[in-house]
Amino acid sequence: MRSAHEMNLSSVTISDPALPATPAPVTCARSVARDTAPGALARFVAMSLPLALAVFLLLGFAARAQDASLPADLVGKWLAEDIGGKGVIDYAQSVLEIEEAGTVAGSTGCNTMFGQIRQGAGVLKIGPLAVTRKACPPAVMDQERKFVDALNAATDYRSERGKLILLDAKSEPVVTLTLM
Repeated sequence: MRSAHEMNLSSVTISDPALPATPAPVTCARSVARDTAPGALARFVAMSLPLALAVFLLLGFAARAQDASLPADLVGKWLAEDIGGKGVIDYAQSVLEIEEAGTVAGSTGCNTMFGQIRQGAGVLKIGPLAVTRKACPPAVMDQERKFVDALNAATDYRSERGKLILLDAKSEPVVTLTLM
């Protein structure tokens, strides 16, 4: 008879010198149930993983939908014209593109970048940002570092006549961008 626990019969020979001698050793059968719990667990995990992933993605999209209502004056493609009050290198364009869906992308003047942006309750948060790692001339790399640092430091913004001014926690401008 076979069931969910497959039966494996094997024989065990008992020989004990204290027992009286018998013409043949005594043999008895024992049942060894194959442990199927690891297989069942693997099947359960394999079936549950896609469901868990789907729930995770739906919750992520629902959270992003709440953050997706960025003000219209933030959305657009912006060119940096000043970083930290020091100007910019003209030929190394630092660009920030903000999408209504709550994502940012752009160029640091050397590398490309992408990440998230959230704005609510009077707080602006850009990042975390992912940046490619191509090497450029030292001056361009310095501008890149300052641009990314400024974006990470931004906690608020002002919009004035086609310009987006990102402000730090002290309400000081960290980067000024012009709508492209």
